[in-house]
Order: sequence, then structure tokens, then C-alpha cells
Amino acid sequence: DGVSDSVWIRLGIFVCRGFIYTVSWPSLALGHIRRGRLDIAAQNVVRIGRLKIPAHLFEFNSVVSLSLCVILLVMLALCPILHCLGKPSADGRDMLFTERCEAGDRFLSVYAFFSMCGMLCYWFLLADLSVFSNRVSAFAIIVGHVLSEVGLFLLGLVFALLAFATAIVALKDDFEGFESVPDALQSLMRIFLDMGDDNLGDQARGHEVLFAPVVVFVFLAKVYMVNLLIAQLSCVYSLTYLDMLGWARLKRGEVCVASMGSVSAARWGRFVESLRLEEPCEFGEGDVGMPGAIQTLEPAGANVTTSDMIRRFGGSTSLQAVWPEDEDSRGDDASDRIEKVEGLVKRVLRKLEKPDRHGGNAASGSGMSSMGPSRSNDSSNRSRVHE
Repeated sequence: DGVSDSVWIRLGIFVCRGFIYTVSWPSLALGHIRRGRLDIAAQNVVRIGRLKIPAHLFEFNSVVSLSLCVILLVMLALCPILHCLGKPSADGRDMLFTERCEAGDRFLSVYAFFSMCGMLCYWFLLADLSVFSNRVSAFAIIVGHVLSEVGLFLLGLVFALLAFATAIVALKDDFEGFESVPDALQSLMRIFLDMGDDNLGDQARGHEVLFAPVVVFVFLAKVYMVNLLIAQLSCVYSLTYLDMLGWARLKRGEVCVASMGSVSAARWGRFVESLRLEEPCEFGEGDVGMPGAIQTLEPAGANVTTSDMIRRFGGSTSLQAVWPEDEDSRGDDASDRIEKVEGLVKRVLRKLEKPDRHGGNAASGSGMSSMGPSRSNDSSNRSRVHE
């Protein structure tokens, strides 16, 4: 029946809150204490005047986690269930784990507000699970990078709201919804978010003095500033798109390194043994390679290669032995070819600048006389090569 259902619901709420206050909150608090001690021991602190603050408190996740600790502590002090223990409910009945009593009603609204803040903090901390997917982590990093542009947009919007709200109030005509600066701010914000009623529009159209600043505000805020925000977000995204996957991998590596401290030596040893790094890996079927690697399989047509990328050399495997020269790649180095071309150019330039017996350059002589000896030299060189 309804009474038994409400009993089980109240019992479930009490158990969940007890788990949060006895398990979740202590783990968060001990984590901050441990990281704070490590930062202080390593002198990894940020000085603000004479105050030394651990550096980890300036990270976004640490700020959210610390805020959640404070919120949970306040919620524990204001919990209506604890204030209603042993007291009758609002209707006079003695109900177990109820929130409705005279003592609990005083804190119920404040407790609900802190519950909302705590729920948001839990969801923000849950975003850390994005490191398990590079694409999701890259998207989260992009969101963080464009927050500065959104902040500039909000700053400009607040400036426009204050400017036009104070200007409209200065008209001294007591327009409905614009009697004071707070009322004018609320009305302009409703117009910007398309949440205004028809009375605001009819009133603005009926008074030319009010209609002009409202139209200018709508054009400035909804047309100019919104499109400027879109252009800024597009530029920032295009600049960071090529690097966001690399940042996501770096963040995953940072999380892995930070988690290594909580892994015991025995568990780490079992993990290393499961990798079987001492066993040789196979490049192909029957082609045994070297140990110390992790083998992954892929379809044969995934990466087609026309030449064997593995260089094999026979002989001794001693470290003192000279590494054999690769006959296939001899003379294919681009730097060697450039050096040969530079040497050839230098020899030609020296030959052109060398003066002959008649006082001129070697290149200023007759073409037949200059070509004759060179041809004879070429023929003699060819004959020696053939011999």
C-alpha cells in the first residue's frame, strides 16, 4: 500500500544519504589531505602573500572536489532526517526517517539548495571518465579551451545589459517593467532570451522613446555579439582541432601516472607477468622476432606494403661487432646526393675561374680547343675503366 511504499522510500533515502556521508565524504576529504601533504612536502605550493596554498587546489577537478566536501559537510549538519529523528511528523504521526517535522521544515529549503549544488559537483567529477575514450576526452578539452571566449561574450553581454538598463531608467517615464535598474535588467534579459511576454513588446512599440534603445540592444546583443561568439568559437576550434587528440592522449597518460602511486607492488608484478614481455613476438607466421614487446594483430589487408620493412642481417649478434652496411640503401641518402652535387658545382666553378696561358679564363677559349682535351681525357678515363 501507499504507507508501506513511503516507508521503503524513506528507508532507501536514509541508506543512500548514509552512504554519502560515511563513505563518499571521508574519501574525498582524505584524498585532499593526502595530496596537500605531498604538495607541501615537495614545496609544490602557490604563494598568495604570506599564505602557502597546495598547487593541486588550483586544478579544476580539485576545486570541484573541495567544494563538494564543504557542501556535503553542510548538508550533514542541515539534514532534515537527522533533525526529525524521534520526533513526530507534521501531521502528528510518528514516522521513521521522515523529513516532515517542525524541526526539519526549517532547514528543508536550504538543504534542497545544497543538494542541487552537490549533484552538479558529482556530475562534474564524473566527467573525468572521459579519459577512457580519446574522442570524448578531446571534446571535453575543446570545451575547456573555448570557455574563455564564452566568458568574454558574457562579459560583453553584462556590459550591454547594464548600459541600456541604466539608460532606459534615466528616461524617468516609469515604463512598466523598467521602473528601476533591476527591473530593467530583468526585462532586457527576458527579451534577449525570448522569454518576455507580449506586454513588453507592445509597450516598446507604443513608445518611440523606449522602442529605440530596445531595438539597438536587440541588434547589438542578439545579432552582433552572438554572431561574433560563433566566429570566435569556430576560429578557436579550427586552431586546436589538430592538437586535441594529442592533448587527450597526454591527459590519459597523466591520469595513468597519477594512479600508479595507489598500485601495490604485488599487483604491479602480476600485471607485468601477464604481459609476457620475455617471450619473442612473431612478425608473421613462423617469423620469430624479438622479445620485450606487446603483439597486436590486424587484418592482412589493413596496411599493404610492397617491400619488406624489416632489415635482416646475418652474423654475430655481439654488441661490439660493427653494424653491417645496407647494400640496398647505399647511395640513396638525400644528404649524400646533395653533397655530391655541391662538390661537382665547386669543381666546375674552380675550372671556370682558372686562367689559361694567354691571360684569359678557361671558359673564354675556343670551344673546339677546350672540348678537345676534355674529350680525350674522357676517352682515356673510359678506357681505364674498361681495363
